[in-house]
Amino acid sequence: MTESLLLSLVGGAVGLLVAQWSNHLLMTLKPGDVDLLVSARIDLRATSFSFLIALISGLVIGSIPAWRGSRQDPNFALKGHAVGGSAHGLRLNDWFASAQIALSLVLLIAAGLCLRSFANLLSLNPGFDTQNLVVAPVDFHSVPDATAPAHYHELVHGLMAVPGIKSVSWTRVFPLLEGGMSVPVEEIQGYEPKRDEFLSVEFTQVGPGYFETVGIRLAVAPNRPLGNQDSLAWVNQAFVRRYWPGQNPVGRHVGPWLVEGVVEDSQIRNLWDKPGPYLFLQQAEPSAASGVLMIRTSGNPSASMKPIRATLQRMDPQIDLSRLKTMRQVIGKSLAGQEFMLALVSGFAACALALAIIGIYGVISYLVTQRTRDIGIRIALGAQRMNVAGWVMRQGLALTLLGLALGLAGSWAATRLLASALFGISPTDPTTFVAVSTLLAGAACLACWLPARRATRVDPIEALRYE
Repeated sequence: MTESLLLSLVGGAVGLLVAQWSNHLLMTLKPGDVDLLVSARIDLRATSFSFLIALISGLVIGSIPAWRGSRQDPNFALKGHAVGGSAHGLRLNDWFASAQIALSLVLLIAAGLCLRSFANLLSLNPGFDTQNLVVAPVDFHSVPDATAPAHYHELVHGLMAVPGIKSVSWTRVFPLLEGGMSVPVEEIQGYEPKRDEFLSVEFTQVGPGYFETVGIRLAVAPNRPLGNQDSLAWVNQAFVRRYWPGQNPVGRHVGPWLVEGVVEDSQIRNLWDKPGPYLFLQQAEPSAASGVLMIRTSGNPSASMKPIRATLQRMDPQIDLSRLKTMRQVIGKSLAGQEFMLALVSGFAACALALAIIGIYGVISYLVTQRTRDIGIRIALGAQRMNVAGWVMRQGLALTLLGLALGLAGSWAATRLLASALFGISPTDPTTFVAVSTLLAGAACLACWLPARRATRVDPIEALRYE
């Protein structure tokens, strides 16, 4: 009991040191705009709780072999017989090792599903061309309202003169980070609202050439160009499917706006939600003191960042360009929360994998130590060392297969809780289940091979010295 308790307390102390370091690493990786629902500090309460768990674990786990050892006949042990139970059937420590493998498999499969979901998000087509696109949020608060449109035109002309710039436009909201604005409307022509349905339209204002600059494809083009002072109202295809399925949307009113064009769906708020009904109000001049310049480059956008920044600051020294980014950087920022959770789950899964390897290694190593005399007798009677290694490996693989079976059953039930957090992949994806199970089985085989290799080096003379 004392030995078990000391081991638990030493392990708990080491675990707290690792936890402190890991926590600092996670907080470094955590994006600034990601809020945690729980405290991330390792304070006195967390430390006390951890040591209490270590103490209880040492007492509970240590009491089992202590009770078994106290019931052994000393004469039986002094005659050289093994104290630890029979070689047939599963002992308690075997079940513990299999349980470690099962729980590790659940965490590893969850991490694998999150990883594949994250990869699907990165490869998703957002409905516009993310390559060679620079996003520059700006504000004109230092410019009088009367001269703001002229100031905007000066910025656009100045940027168009920069080598490598193909086109420039603007929008009121930051793509993939700010979503859009909502406004209530009295009616949507041709749509009969349901009882107590409140009609509200999500929209944004965009500048001339916005769709060409961003790369959103047109489904129905207007019959007239955008004038110098007026505006054009566009809706996306999700809007048509929601309010006018199978009908021509052109010429219908949405509140005060007349729809004159339709664009294909594109991601607005984020990358994972299905695009909803959206209205674009295209205007010749911005009607607000702030917006986002969308700049299409002919080559690598990172190479154009410096001249873009220099041009804007030269034309408006008070302009704030701290959020100047490429669209790929914007996408990365929009996925910062998912990336952090992926790192967190992967960290837990890596710890679980290490525990599974240590557990299976400990059990098989203990088995080899316990059966050293039996192995020596086998080798002395002519057993091939490869046969001895195969016998040890079979013991480990039996525990591994039991753990994998239990883990697959648990994962099948547990991963369904992740369904709402996954994108483009089923929570019971067979490819992930097979790949992760193979990885864990390979790691367990490696953990079994080390004791098996030691078993083949048993010297029969040393093993039988005390027989």
